[in-house]
Amino acid sequence: MNTNEPPVGRGLRESNCQPGVDVLARLLERVEHIDRVVSRLERLADEAPPLVATAVDALDESCRTLAATGAGPDERLGRLLRFAGRLTDDDTFRAIDRLLDRAGQLDGVMSTVDRFPGLLAVVVDTLDEYAATLAKQGIDVETSLRQGLHALLWLGNRVSEAELERLGILLRSDVLEPHALAVVGKTGRALATCHENTCSTRTPDQIGPVGLIRALGDPDVRRSLSFLVQVARCFGQNLATPSDD
Repeated sequence: MNTNEPPVGRGLRESNCQPGVDVLARLLERVEHIDRVVSRLERLADEAPPLVATAVDALDESCRTLAATGAGPDERLGRLLRFAGRLTDDDTFRAIDRLLDRAGQLDGVMSTVDRFPGLLAVVVDTLDEYAATLAKQGIDVETSLRQGLHALLWLGNRVSEAELERLGILLRSDVLEPHALAVVGKTGRALATCHENTCSTRTPDQIGPVGLIRALGDPDVRRSLSFLVQVARCFGQNLATPSDD
């Protein structure tokens, strides 16, 4: 090295070498960074086979579990694809749009559903009170319901549609009017009493024409005859009136 070189020349040469030194330093830093990255990749490469083997084993176990349920992975994947196809269908999107348009109505429905447990509890309490009241009256609710259901099924199995129609006509008529039922009841009691007093004896009482004339003097007989005359008059008037049915 020339020690007699002027300072200006040495400074100029050092200034010309400085950019190369900076580039070399940056390259060394890059090499160190690349070395660290390569080291990490090598560690990952070393750890990858066990991880991949574990994942494959878990996948195989899941496939065996699915196959044991009767639907293997292929079938389930096919179902999933079909479901995705239906979900992305135009009709499905239109249905979802209509559902979103009615979101406000769904809020009211959900509020009703939220109140449903309370309403159900009120109904159950009411039924319990009613059952307790019937039990105090000696009515077994369970037996009554079972027998009532059996009676309805029995009647439904034996009554035709035409007979039900005739039964409806009977219910709409005046045959079941309270006064008519009262007359039928009194007639039934009279028939039962007559059977006990007359027909049940070994030698029933007999009556002839003279006995009939004598019976006309009985106030009860006259009352019955008056009733029969009134019935004949009203019946004749009804026969002259066209029936609504």
